[in-house]
Amino acid sequence: MQGLSLELLSMPASTHGADTAFRALPQWSVDLHIIHTLEGRAVLRTKEGPVETSPDVVIVVPPFQHCAWAKPAGAVWAMINLHFRLVDGAGVALHERPILPRRFVPDDLASIHEDLRGWAETRGDDRPGAAQRAGCGAVALGAAYLARFGRFDGPERARDPRLARIEALLREGARGAFPADAVADTAGLSSSQANRVFKAGMGLTPKAYWLRHRLGLAQSLLTATRLPIQGVAEELGFSDIYYFSRWFRQHAGMTPTAFRKAKQGF
Repeated sequence: MQGLSLELLSMPASTHGADTAFRALPQWSVDLHIIHTLEGRAVLRTKEGPVETSPDVVIVVPPFQHCAWAKPAGAVWAMINLHFRLVDGAGVALHERPILPRRFVPDDLASIHEDLRGWAETRGDDRPGAAQRAGCGAVALGAAYLARFGRFDGPERARDPRLARIEALLREGARGAFPADAVADTAGLSSSQANRVFKAGMGLTPKAYWLRHRLGLAQSLLTATRLPIQGVAEELGFSDIYYFSRWFRQHAGMTPTAFRKAKQGF
């Protein structure tokens, strides 16, 4: 996979018992999430419609969407989520695009599940090299999925090097105020020209792209760290925790505390 960088960010595993039911467990991401169901069933509600997951299929969470998981009472659901970022040689974040189909069925999925269970257990192993070997196995699996099922035939205009520079600037700027002047300077264009070029290549304005990353970063900090809400707000440049909470609820549909509670163990 020359010219591509595939980074494993996490490999969370969770089991939801028969006495647990939920209708709208939030799922939002700016990264690549590949969901493997080891036991039971659940439904991912997306903008395009519901997607059912089972041990017979692998599903991919669509990027930049507010999705939600649903599971009825009376059934067990056990899953492992391979969480990646994929960047090409020009710095284009391919994980922000539908690079894999929503559902696909690899060969020998039962054997893959056995490997995933072992890797998930080993990630917390203190023995020298154990976690690294597990990570390498997960990356090799992700690379195999991309090699077989990946969609790399996007429009050429998205390869415009100015887009990659703006994308990198906006991702790095997600912890602070929108860098309006820097967007134009980075592209070597006027503000209006930079907006037009970026929207033509990406399908959304620079500010909308920055906002999605800012929200994604907030959600990652809430789920992947133990920072208090005040600490998450400060990481994103908010001096007022109440303003941060209002902002988060406006864009995520729930408060930071409710989001963190809903995502515990997931």
